[in-house]
Amino acid sequence: MNTIEEQIWNYLDGNCTAEEEHAIQNLVQTQDDWKTAFAEIQSLNLELQQMELEEPSMSFTRNVMEKVKLEPAPVSLKTRVDRRIIMIIGGFFVLMITAVVIYAIALTKPDTQTSGFQIAYTVPDFSFLNKVQSPGLLRAFLFADLLLGLVYLDRLIRRKRKPNNLPVS
Repeated sequence: MNTIEEQIWNYLDGNCTAEEEHAIQNLVQTQDDWKTAFAEIQSLNLELQQMELEEPSMSFTRNVMEKVKLEPAPVSLKTRVDRRIIMIIGGFFVLMITAVVIYAIALTKPDTQTSGFQIAYTVPDFSFLNKVQSPGLLRAFLFADLLLGLVYLDRLIRRKRKPNNLPVS
């Protein structure tokens, strides 16, 4: 529901339905707080209607446009990232993913035999990974992957939009 002031302004501006006008007239006649608010808003409305609107001079637009023409045209800022940095970061993540895959393969136990040919190997000792591996590290790794994925998605979307946003001369 609108506040008293909002309803009175709508009434004075003629933005109410006939039912709302009748309800506001009844409230103004019967309740003191509505009566005082109506008197204040009505006097302010009359003062606003009597004021003359200020208009800019005839040459205002021309003067503003001349000053705008004197300003240098804005140049789009494009930061350039060194490709080596991107390659190092990408290589790090590829190395991390490879390490996770190798670790997962090393923990699997071969239970199957293939037609007399037995796979005999010893599982390398990866016990040092238990000290490094933690849920926090995994979350940080996944968060960094998510951020890189979002940056890549943003770059793809910007490339698709670029031909459509060419300036018209």
